[in-house]
Amino acid sequence: MFIPTLLAEIGVGAMYPVLAISAVRMGASVALASAIVTAYTLGRLAGSALGGGVIARRGAVRTGVVGLVGMSAAAAGCGLSTHLGIFTVAVTAFGIAHSVFHLARQTVLGDLIHAAARARGLTTLAGMWRIGNFIGPVLGAVLIGAWGLRSAYVIGVAGTLAAAVWLYATGHWQAGKHHVRTEHASNLTVARQNARLIGTLGVGLALTTAIRSARIVVLPLWAESLGMSEGTVSAVFAASMAVDMLLFYPAGVASDRWGRRWQGVPSTAMLAVGFILLPFTGNVAGITVAAILMGIGNGWGSGLLMTLGADLAPHRSRSVFLGLWMMLGDAGALAGPALVSLGAIASLAAGVFGVAAVGVVSTVMLRVWIPPGRAHEAAIREAER
Repeated sequence: MFIPTLLAEIGVGAMYPVLAISAVRMGASVALASAIVTAYTLGRLAGSALGGGVIARRGAVRTGVVGLVGMSAAAAGCGLSTHLGIFTVAVTAFGIAHSVFHLARQTVLGDLIHAAARARGLTTLAGMWRIGNFIGPVLGAVLIGAWGLRSAYVIGVAGTLAAAVWLYATGHWQAGKHHVRTEHASNLTVARQNARLIGTLGVGLALTTAIRSARIVVLPLWAESLGMSEGTVSAVFAASMAVDMLLFYPAGVASDRWGRRWQGVPSTAMLAVGFILLPFTGNVAGITVAAILMGIGNGWGSGLLMTLGADLAPHRSRSVFLGLWMMLGDAGALAGPALVSLGAIASLAAGVFGVAAVGVVSTVMLRVWIPPGRAHEAAIREAER
């Protein structure tokens, strides 16, 4: 699953930055273009809701291949669209298919990787995601400069289709391996059975995802308010992303050796500190320091949502639970930018401090609700029976 993830995420990384630009070129206003991009995240929510049941019935590998083919078809639809309505449908479909593939790959790795190395495996998966999302825009920028905006969608089609072929060629499809043998329960039933867990730790993780997504909005807005050029903003982002990509495996090692709190609490605390410092910065050096702190926090939290989901998922309804668990992350991704916008009604600094406050709250919630120490050792003992 690592190589298909890298290939697919190169395609996603090439496409995502140009979605809003494509919408504007079709006649959308800036506000409407932003809403169309949000349709991708709404699609991810729907895919997480549907994907768990499909995996329970059809198997993770087969569902993953179908998800990748769906991503490729939706990417082609985005690239060929000339009408905003069709484009919005294609963007939404891409989000649905992407979420289905994401859930499938998490399920496969949860099945394959020994519980003692679970965090390392899932943080590496998250690392492949990050590396692909870094390579994609770079490759897209080169091809767009040579052949135009639609080249980004060609990369999207090629990357996701190559990932589907690679996964199909492993032989797991034909052999029927990694079919998740779990009972198919409804989302509502599984949510009721796990209401306390979802309402405590699940909410804390959703808030953590919200501040992670908010940083993508906050950093360019604050840099622009300081009068920085687009090139400088890109350089600041690159520094943050570089640190982010370097930390996924050390974070997994710490999580497996000492427990999930050693990953979750420092990650969210570091993000909160970065947001707290940001309004006090007034030059390139200051905003770079804040951005790097956020990159450290985000990188140290690589795969945390997936790892805790794999630890806590009930065996009998595992894939459906994981779908609900990923919905919490998708909801947080939607809420982060909205939180910034709400606070910015007063001032941008107020919006940033509001996000920082959410970061502090989520840090406390993770400290309280993540099982202490190596609580996942029970899963290790179960796997060794």
